[in-house]
Amino acid sequence: MNELNMSKDKTNEMRNTIVAIAIALLTANALEAQNPQWKVYNTGNSGLPGDLVGSLAVDIDCDNKNIIWIGTGLKTPGITKFDGQNWTYFDSSFFGFSFSAVSISIDTKKNLWIGTNKGLLKFYNNIWTIFDTSNSDIPTNFALYLHITKGDTILIGSPAYGKWYFEFDGFSNWKIIDPKMFPS
Repeated sequence: MNELNMSKDKTNEMRNTIVAIAIALLTANALEAQNPQWKVYNTGNSGLPGDLVGSLAVDIDCDNKNIIWIGTGLKTPGITKFDGQNWTYFDSSFFGFSFSAVSISIDTKKNLWIGTNKGLLKFYNNIWTIFDTSNSDIPTNFALYLHITKGDTILIGSPAYGKWYFEFDGFSNWKIIDPKMFPS
């Protein structure tokens, strides 16, 4: 009977040791994850055209080729793409008009959507498309807030002319949403 109790004690002691080691390893990994190495990018060490960033989006890829899209400020209007090694700056002259990229989102089909003070930009398959009041039913050119739903509907908020809220299917269907539907 004493041998049985001793055996149980040794088994419990071994279990406790294994549990303690597992907790120590998990804690160490969790602490490591909470202390990431930060890298500061500025005009001195990157391809950023200016130190003011207006918006940011990360295109997470299954191949770990994460691309960071950066909307730059009014002093250096445009969009910068960073693939982890190379910087590509699309200044406003590339688009033929000056704008500020105030919001950036990426849908599940890998379309890049950029809300600007001159309309909504879309980038897909190396093709840029602008949606503005002159070529679409967008109710205002000032697309300040973007949110993309799980179904890839683009919700846009704008403070222009009061409050505008609208949704876009990514092709041609625009729907104005009554602001009274949202809580104050």
